[in-house]
Amino acid sequence: MADEKAKDQAAQPGGTAPPKDGAKPAAGKDAGKDGKEKQNLKDFFSSLSGREQALAYAAGFIVIVLIFDKIMLSPIINKIKSIKEEIRAQMVLANDGLMIIQYKDIINKEYNMFRSYFADKKGSHAEERAKLLKEMENRATEAGIHLVNINALEEAQDTPFYTKYEVKLECEGTMEQLIKFSYEVSASEQPTKVETIEVLPPAQGTESLTCTLVISRIVVTI
Repeated sequence: MADEKAKDQAAQPGGTAPPKDGAKPAAGKDAGKDGKEKQNLKDFFSSLSGREQALAYAAGFIVIVLIFDKIMLSPIINKIKSIKEEIRAQMVLANDGLMIIQYKDIINKEYNMFRSYFADKKGSHAEERAKLLKEMENRATEAGIHLVNINALEEAQDTPFYTKYEVKLECEGTMEQLIKFSYEVSASEQPTKVETIEVLPPAQGTESLTCTLVISRIVVTI
């Protein structure tokens, strides 16, 4: 009788067919499965000894800490390290700047001392050689030396940082006059020096020496 009634209800529009024997709704199936897994896990944990449970808690805590470190802590620490390195680099630059400021007066003094050595060439090589020849003539006259001949040697020696000029002088004078002339050459504002000097013995009955000098000058061009 009950079976016939159930069949009649299933046949009616909107009626619900009874589930087949052994069949369960899908949602109930999943819930039952989750509950069973949780129960199995709970039973397994309950079966552990106190020491084993403590180790399991410790292992879980370590896993949580590692995950937190990977996701949150490590990026923050790396960012802090990066900021510290940047600050350290800026402090080095600042200290260098402070050192330069501290030695400003000394640097200026040294620069003023050698400033004339770094004067740019104002003329061509021919003009610079002519300037050097003229200066040597004037210094020889001031020292009382008689110039026999004076001329420039070869081409100017160019480098990326300076240019070197050389002149050759043939002159006559006493030892005292030659020493004075050599000193005046070395005391020039531009780096100038006597490269070589050849002296012939004086003629009989005279103190005048005949000598040949090669003089060079460096003009810094940086």
